[in-house]
Amino acid sequence: NTSWDDDFDYSPTDNNLKAGGREFVDKNTDDRYGKYVSVQNDKTTKVYLKENPEPINSGVKNISFDYKFNKTTENDVTTKHPKKEDVLSFNNSADVRKYLFYANYSNDAPIFKLGKDNVADWGDPEKTIQVENDKLYHVDIVMDYDNHIYTGYVNGEKFAESKLSESGNEIKKMLLNQDQTAFFDNYRLSDMNDTSFKIDSTTKRNSLYEIKLSEGLSSASAAAITKDTLAVKNVSTGESVAVKSVEAIGRRVIFDFDSELDPGSDYEITLPENLTNVIGKTLTDRKAVIEGKDLKVE
Repeated sequence: NTSWDDDFDYSPTDNNLKAGGREFVDKNTDDRYGKYVSVQNDKTTKVYLKENPEPINSGVKNISFDYKFNKTTENDVTTKHPKKEDVLSFNNSADVRKYLFYANYSNDAPIFKLGKDNVADWGDPEKTIQVENDKLYHVDIVMDYDNHIYTGYVNGEKFAESKLSESGNEIKKMLLNQDQTAFFDNYRLSDMNDTSFKIDSTTKRNSLYEIKLSEGLSSASAAAITKDTLAVKNVSTGESVAVKSVEAIGRRVIFDFDSELDPGSDYEITLPENLTNVIGKTLTDRKAVIEGKDLKVE
């Protein structure tokens, strides 16, 4: 199995969330974006996200996730944690660690970058993104083992590209190190050759509705999804329903309405045409359904 999907909908006592026998990771809920994983202590935490039975070393793989830095007075990482960094990495078959994503908060202008400057051929140490507080970022890291290229995208826009060595970069085990309570969610490793770009699910959270896609949107496709281009209609009556607001980022399309939908009706949602993921694959099915039974308050 060369793909997995983890939205952290489990308790911190699950086996793959144990780090050295110590369970440091908590599940939290963000009102807008749902459940996420974070560290709730003053120590650096290493979490083994997934170990693959066979090393991943062929085809085109995408490692994607959502990330949000949240600095508050109570959670001032610039003084609370000694290393002041978050790192997503993997170990290869020889148990050598390779860095995919690195966020640093050691000064007043937090930054993140792809790779890390002490790992050869992984990212450009001079190319960084300044982290805005409480802003959601979606990261796609495409590892093309066929053409030996590693490419990073932030919010659907190409950010960095490097050579992928022909040996030593097989993925055996994924790891997440956290020094603070940043939002980390929607972690997925997928095979971009074998899977279609499609709608995975539709959910309701508070007054918000969310369509989750199988891959992250390109920046142009995310911008194309607006309250005017996202079509919603009552299946029973055929009447259109006006959308109040839309946020499209990564695998998420979040939207709401001026008034609550009728729990006695189903609603069909149609996304705009010609939406693509970061490598140009077109969304295969643009329609999703919100079922009335899911709108009922028990």
